[in-house]
Amino acid sequence: MNSVQHQNRAPAVCNQCGFIFPSPFSLAGSRNSAVVGCATNCPKCGGSARILDSFTDSAGRLYVKDLFDYIQNYRKPQKLEELKNNLEAANDEITAGELADTLAEIEPGFRRFSDLIKSLPGSAVTNLVTILISLITLVITYQTWVGGAEEHEEKMEIERAQLEIARENLEYQKQKDKEQENQDKQAELVREKIKAQIEQLKLNFEKKLKDAARTQPSQTTQIPTKGKTRIKGNQRNKPCPCGSGLKAKKCHPNGFLG
Repeated sequence: MNSVQHQNRAPAVCNQCGFIFPSPFSLAGSRNSAVVGCATNCPKCGGSARILDSFTDSAGRLYVKDLFDYIQNYRKPQKLEELKNNLEAANDEITAGELADTLAEIEPGFRRFSDLIKSLPGSAVTNLVTILISLITLVITYQTWVGGAEEHEEKMEIERAQLEIARENLEYQKQKDKEQENQDKQAELVREKIKAQIEQLKLNFEKKLKDAARTQPSQTTQIPTKGKTRIKGNQRNKPCPCGSGLKAKKCHPNGFLG
């Protein structure tokens, strides 16, 4: 079996013992072909083994779907950038084991693919590194674009939320102002009503005073006076009873009111 045929065999994983091996399904020499949903027997334990979904591109290079799906769904751009730099720095002499260890060291999640990578023939490792670099570059570019779009959308969402809060605050303030205006009007009506009641009480009180003055009989106050003492003839020559020392006929000839 030549190296190209070995290289383009879709890998398989035993469901019982976990052994990874090249399956009988070869995509050697094929382009834009795929192996999907297939199974085979494990050469180690004889159990059922799942053939990993694989396909070739227009150049006939083999892609293992599970590994590439994991990279495509990876959401740590900094880790992907580190992985890309390490792969670009690797020379053409890197072995399958070294590649598997490098991937697992940068991101432990790649350990699940270690046995798969180590099972690849040496001629496939360089090709895999080139494919991984291209794939990671595309994923980083896509995630940067999506991240920018998501950041923009998040910013727009925040601005929409702020506008909604401002609108609610404005509506709340308008409602409060309207309530305050109604309260002021109500208070003014109460004040006017109280003033009218006070004015009416004053008018009623003044009317009652006038009515009372009209119905009360007038009374004339008589100042009691002392009786006027007439001076008799035999007393005219006597000292005046007023105490002046003069004779009565000269002081009070017509009599003295005591």
